[in-house]
Amino acid sequence: MKNFFVALCGILSFSILLQSELAAQSSCESAYMPFKEDVFYELTNYDKKGRVTGINRHTISEVEPTANGYKAWVSVDILDSDEKELSKSSFAFECDGEVVRLDMNFMLDPSVSENLSGMEIEVSGDALQIPSNLTPGMELPDAQLEIKAMSGGVKIMTIRQKVTNRKVEGTETITTPAGTFECIKFSQTTEMKMLVTKKYKTVTWFAVGVGMVKSETYDKRGKLQGSTQLTAFEG
Repeated sequence: MKNFFVALCGILSFSILLQSELAAQSSCESAYMPFKEDVFYELTNYDKKGRVTGINRHTISEVEPTANGYKAWVSVDILDSDEKELSKSSFAFECDGEVVRLDMNFMLDPSVSENLSGMEIEVSGDALQIPSNLTPGMELPDAQLEIKAMSGGVKIMTIRQKVTNRKVEGTETITTPAGTFECIKFSQTTEMKMLVTKKYKTVTWFAVGVGMVKSETYDKRGKLQGSTQLTAFEG
């Protein structure tokens, strides 16, 4: 009888654990990033006059189940305004059922990515967090990263980027060349330090199962400095 109860407790524990994992994975399906292999999406960067400055083409190469959800790996082709390839990059993001955590490479300013093309870079810092359950007015954790750019093993420069004052502004319907999406809207303050320190406001829109649909950057006087749009999405 004792062995029976031990076995029963083991079965119940496994069942509870399995249900918990399935619930977490189910929540990841409604996260603000796509957890599906072979999804392709293109983000096009524009200057303040609306001229194309570069294109980033992303492909989700692998999605792996984890103890609490999923982890996805993304390969990125970085192109100039004429669609000539400059370099390749990659990053990862994961979901534990409650929060999506984006690899630090996701935070790289598009203009920085383009300027660093051809260099060896090392990135360290925090993950950018996006909870699954969001409400207007919610404040989100800060994040920061450090980029060391090298050429031939010699350090050329160090770039530090900090994201603060992250806040959920509300929901909006956004239309881009890739389609029309129901989005959650975020605002944040971004500070970048290279030779000098620059601080600006960034507004981004994310859609469930898609990721970032649009982003706009403003200077301290509220003037648009650049933007990014989702220009293609397949999967």
